[in-house]
Amino acid sequence: VPNTARWPPAVSDKIDNDVNGTDRTLPTPSLSNGGDFRPLFVRDSAFVTKDIGQSTPYPCADNTITVTISTDVPLISNTAVHCRPKITIMGLKHSQNTQSKLPVTGNGAYVSEGNWIRTSGTLDVEVTPDTVINAYRDNTLSIGLVNWAEPAKSPNIEATFTFRTGALSMHKDGVRVLPGVFDVKPGDAEPGKIFAARFTVKNIGQSVPYPGCLNTITMTLATNVPLLTKCPTYLRISNLKDASLAATNPPSSVSDATEGWALGTTIKGAPYTPQSSGPISLTGFEHVTRNGSDFWSSPGFCESTDRMGSRYFKERCSPSGGMCTVRGNPGLAMWENGYVDSWSGALAATSALNDYGGSGLYKTASACSNGDGYTSGGNAGGADFTIDKRLTMWVAESTVADEKYVVQFSIRNPIVRNPSPDVQIEGRIGDDMIGGWQYILDKRSSARTGLTAADDNLQFTSSASSSIGTVENSQTGIATSFCSHRGVSHSMDKDKQTVLCCTSCSKMARAVKEDLGRTDTAGDGQLSSQGDAEPLKVHQPFFCTKIIGQSTPWPCSNNTLTVTISANTFFKNASSVITITGLNGAYHPSGPIMLKDGPSGLGHNNYFGAGFTGAHTIGYGEWTQSASPSLKLFVNKDTDCATDYVFSFEVTNPADEQGKQNIMIEASNVGDSEATFSNGVGIKPMLMSHDMITDLSMAVPPILYAAPGNAAALSIWRLDWLSGTGIKQTTEYPCANNTITVQFKSNIPLLLTARCMPKITLAGINNAVAKLNADGKMPLVDISNMGGMKAGGGVAMWTPGTSDASPATLVMNLNSSTTEGVLYSFSFDVENPAKHQACPASKLTGSGCGNYNGGAAVTETIPNIDAGGTPAKKCSMFIETLDMTTKNIRQNSPFPCTLNTIFVEVQSNVDLIPRCTPKVTISGLVNTAGPANSVIPIEDRTGAMLIPAAGSQGTWTQTAGSLELMIDSPMTAGTTYVFAFNVSNGNEGKAAETVRIQTTLQSQAIPSSDPAYMETFAFANMAYTNTVADSDFNPMYINPAGIGRDGTRDLHPGFIRSPMFFTHTSTQSTHHPCDDNVITVNLKPNVPMIKSCGFTMTITGLTGTDTPDDMALMITETTSGSVFNATSKWARSGQIDLADAAGLMRGGEDYSFTFGVRNQAPGQPAPTVNMNLKQTGTSLNVVQALAPPTNTAMTATTLYIENPMLNVSVVSYNDHPCNEHTIMIELNPLNVNLNRNCQRKITISGL
Repeated sequence: VPNTARWPPAVSDKIDNDVNGTDRTLPTPSLSNGGDFRPLFVRDSAFVTKDIGQSTPYPCADNTITVTISTDVPLISNTAVHCRPKITIMGLKHSQNTQSKLPVTGNGAYVSEGNWIRTSGTLDVEVTPDTVINAYRDNTLSIGLVNWAEPAKSPNIEATFTFRTGALSMHKDGVRVLPGVFDVKPGDAEPGKIFAARFTVKNIGQSVPYPGCLNTITMTLATNVPLLTKCPTYLRISNLKDASLAATNPPSSVSDATEGWALGTTIKGAPYTPQSSGPISLTGFEHVTRNGSDFWSSPGFCESTDRMGSRYFKERCSPSGGMCTVRGNPGLAMWENGYVDSWSGALAATSALNDYGGSGLYKTASACSNGDGYTSGGNAGGADFTIDKRLTMWVAESTVADEKYVVQFSIRNPIVRNPSPDVQIEGRIGDDMIGGWQYILDKRSSARTGLTAADDNLQFTSSASSSIGTVENSQTGIATSFCSHRGVSHSMDKDKQTVLCCTSCSKMARAVKEDLGRTDTAGDGQLSSQGDAEPLKVHQPFFCTKIIGQSTPWPCSNNTLTVTISANTFFKNASSVITITGLNGAYHPSGPIMLKDGPSGLGHNNYFGAGFTGAHTIGYGEWTQSASPSLKLFVNKDTDCATDYVFSFEVTNPADEQGKQNIMIEASNVGDSEATFSNGVGIKPMLMSHDMITDLSMAVPPILYAAPGNAAALSIWRLDWLSGTGIKQTTEYPCANNTITVQFKSNIPLLLTARCMPKITLAGINNAVAKLNADGKMPLVDISNMGGMKAGGGVAMWTPGTSDASPATLVMNLNSSTTEGVLYSFSFDVENPAKHQACPASKLTGSGCGNYNGGAAVTETIPNIDAGGTPAKKCSMFIETLDMTTKNIRQNSPFPCTLNTIFVEVQSNVDLIPRCTPKVTISGLVNTAGPANSVIPIEDRTGAMLIPAAGSQGTWTQTAGSLELMIDSPMTAGTTYVFAFNVSNGNEGKAAETVRIQTTLQSQAIPSSDPAYMETFAFANMAYTNTVADSDFNPMYINPAGIGRDGTRDLHPGFIRSPMFFTHTSTQSTHHPCDDNVITVNLKPNVPMIKSCGFTMTITGLTGTDTPDDMALMITETTSGSVFNATSKWARSGQIDLADAAGLMRGGEDYSFTFGVRNQAPGQPAPTVNMNLKQTGTSLNVVQALAPPTNTAMTATTLYIENPMLNVSVVSYNDHPCNEHTIMIELNPLNVNLNRNCQRKITISGL
């Protein structure tokens, strides 16, 4: 056949030029040896395409196996000649399909059903009868398998078909990345590859760390494969047990016991509260915050995108033949409360263990049963056993790979502190229909990238040598347990970082997260290294809220104590007892005490009773009255954990002040501990917190003056006298009738009760003279004019004082209660003492209600409340110091030997009341010479009727120069009184005296020997006045016009002028020698010259006269009156003794007299002529020169005598010698007369 020959039409129809695959072009027919055109030559058939892949590697999943096949020959089905070609696939293992026929889908080239052998994985599929499958055309068929439960590698899969001998390995899909498969990689599409299940998320956390309380455990779970219902699958959470202590080692002493433990040597069970085995909800419980403001389901690690997984699980399954034989209830799980997981020690072949809080547990030689109600385990018959608790969840609805499912379940926590145990999770997929299964492995410890193993989805770690099989012990993480339980469990990832909400009922008042710096020996159970969200971490029982407050701090008042308690555990009906101690000072009769509901109206009072049974139980407590009263509360209704319970009860406050008390609270048999521990579990005594926030001033009714902090329980106020409290009087004058008024306002009511009898005591009424009733009691006036309080009978008890240090007191018993903040007052009358006293410390004492702590009465110094006058002088029992505010004195005669009238002007600052025996003494008038009598008349000069005793007379004491006056009628303060009396001046000059005045007062009721009650105003210099008129001088003795004033001294009492002459001059009538000379003397004395005063006057220095010695000179007075005798004795020495004739020279009067002498012949200058004034019996010797008046000529100066001077003229009438010579001599005196009395002669010589 030429090379150009073509295929016969019959042949070309069988060739598909569009065939795909590796052999895309039909080879040119071979011409050698005849080739394909040789008659009856049949090619040796082969696969052009033999690809196979799967849709999922998930265990138990519906898996679509896709086969793509093409051959190099057409597959011709011809039933007429019995030609029935088929495709055979071998090695499709790892399925659960046990049927003999499998549906086949495709494009119609193959029949719809193939023959199936599961054990070998062989599938035969025939070509559709009487059809032709073209050569080189890919045909795809699919079959549906169900993967088995076990992890597996893809097996070797072979294929063959009719027309060929021998099988060839198929080309498995090692390239395609399967869509929708978690953690997929190339190769996962190889048929028969089954993933090993592992956890991708296994988080667990809790909502409540409170002991004995319902706790919502939250788990967030995800696996790398879906958990499918085709294979009964369970997840089991185990090791939910108490690891806090060994059951056989409870605390044995107080030093060993931590808060929350009760002492005992026997533990009936472990510290869990028994919880029955059985179905448990996976919905959990919402945890309500203490203030009720929000709700919270513990999140664990869950996120907002996670799926609530409760409906995906159920509590039972009972698998058989790859399916659950029991339907179960979605949303539930099975709780096993007494699962025995270990045993050690010898034990009889069969032993029942019906103690330790559970029952139904026994062990045989080969197996053991599960009991109910057990917790951590115990010891029996010499064998130790441990008890586990576990939760089993069966898959109720298929999950999605790596989808996070959140489930919650609620259990009761242990009743004492507990570290979070190592919670384990076990997952098992299967048994499937053929009995296959696998445990779910743990999470990878590292990222998948970089693993060298080809099938890392089949192993737990990166080790390529790990084998995967059906034997449990060959799987990584295997754990073999007691009682024929075998399984693989893994530690769950506990929530160590979440800070739980709603956990303020804890030591830290908030949740904590993990902190490896904390110690795990923390007695409170919270401050261990673990976080509070870690499952079954449990705090020690304690009161997180233990507040106690009061309604009033008033002593003696009925007081409502309000208690708010909340514990991190619950209190059980007919088991728990709460005791409050240290209620010091409170009073209530021993026995039942009524409890009142709190403000919420939730009936919290009815949770407690005075006992578990009996009358007055519900809504009462049991009160024990003692030195330290206590209240016992028997729980009659289960309480909730971490929930405030508020109730109150009423007691009577003590009478004495006290601070807030150290009130303790404790509890016994908390939770279900009485059923678990021989002595139960308690909360040891803890100090209660006081209400330091409530402001009682805002209460109804309000407590005046209250502030936050005053609601602290049994903090009792001390009595305090408030602003407005004080004392005043009506007068500060000595001996006056005085009304004392006391006002008081207290911070508390002074309550008159059976236990309190208040009274008020006033002290500091120093030296008051009481005006008592006949019964010796002090009458009160104006009692409580500002309120309703009454004193007992309107009188008070008076206790006289003995000294300033122990003054009188007034005691007033109250016969009705007072009201706080109301101003009260009362008054009483006394007589002031005579003596001055400063403001005494007026002290007001309240007793019987509001005493100091310890019982001492409250005494406070109270202020003056009088607004008028000088406050310092208005305070109670201030007695004014007697002061003669005006004390002027003067005299009307400063002259010796004269009668002197003393004028006294006085004014007192206080009333001088006769009953005070006022006496005025003026002293220091010692320059007087009289009066001689001791009683002298007193002259009133004011008309004020100042009437001294003894008929306007005073008592004079000459030696002291004093006058004493007794005041018989009142002298009004501020009024000036003037009186006068006469004394006789002494005979010589004296300086002014220091005159003093003294006033004394004396209370009539006090003996004069008691100086404490006598007021003496010490002598003070009296003021002098110069306002006296001249008429006050006696004109008998003076010439007022000439007497003059000696400054103001003339008016100073006791001042006596020293005698002298204002005027003392002399002149002469001639200065001629031998002439009779008349001497004129002018005198004006400064004081009266009274003869009786013994004055003598002598003129000396009259030298240069020819008057004979002892000559009686005639004295001629040229002024009116006869003062001197007519003759006076002359002494040639020039002295004249003047004799006083009339006995008086008036002071200030001008006197002039003359006497005659004969000048001597010789001239002389004027001698010094003196007037010598002396006084008999005194040292007076006044010498005053009798000088001429001013501007007097020298020739008039006394006894100035001028020598004669002559003018001589000689005239000679004959100048001849020897002649008789007549000489005429003329004598002419130039300056003086030549008096013959001089017997002068003229001698002419030289003739």
